[in-house]
Amino acid sequence: WLNKQEVHNKLTLGSVMTNANANKQSIAATITQESEKAEIPKEFWQQLKIIYESHPEGKENWKKERDLLGKIVKQISEAIARKKFIIESPIQIGGTSVIIKITDTMLNSTRALKFPRPIEGRQELFIGIIQSEIAHLLEAVHINIIEIYYRDKVFVEDVEYPFYIMKHIENAKDGLDFFTSQEVTSTDLINVLIQITEGVRHLHSLNIMHLDIKPENFLISTDGHAILTDLGSARKTLGEDEDVTIIYTRDYAHPG
Repeated sequence: WLNKQEVHNKLTLGSVMTNANANKQSIAATITQESEKAEIPKEFWQQLKIIYESHPEGKENWKKERDLLGKIVKQISEAIARKKFIIESPIQIGGTSVIIKITDTMLNSTRALKFPRPIEGRQELFIGIIQSEIAHLLEAVHINIIEIYYRDKVFVEDVEYPFYIMKHIENAKDGLDFFTSQEVTSTDLINVLIQITEGVRHLHSLNIMHLDIKPENFLISTDGHAILTDLGSARKTLGEDEDVTIIYTRDYAHPG
């Protein structure tokens, strides 16, 4: 026969083991759920391929970058799943980066995610650009500058790839599409330029030069709200004896 203390000990041990098993099952279920959420839509890759191949030398670039792109996107997908984000579709490919659309499942809203392109021989440069852009966006908070929500990094083949999540504006037009639209009035145009100027003014107040001001780097929402994007070329103002390498768009570069 067991005395009262022995019975109590056995019941307590049984309860602990039951709770431990329940916790293991809960953790396993959570991991499974996050793994399921980290699944990348099958059509994502076909859409990304189409966007790549729409650019000059796109087919060749796609062949060179697709394997490493796949690894980076997979790692990012798993990383953001833990924050309740899921990948939806690619948005655009720039000269230095890839932007994709994601969903915040907690808030049921869309966001955009940006990471550097894995171009052989240029990874270090492009990674540095994204890191610099993140730093400037964290400092330059303004209603007319793209808003950053989250930043992180993934390791792929011993290389650290930074990425960040930013505001996504549904049905927004870039400045080029907006300015060439037949529906735009002179009042609309002036309103957008005032807002962009306010964004630039704020950057300058922080001694940050954007260095790549062009219509393609403006986003205008359907209600006329304009924001300045792509601070990858931005730099802090320097002293007279300091040098810095800058990246710019040739057609919009200062003639000097």
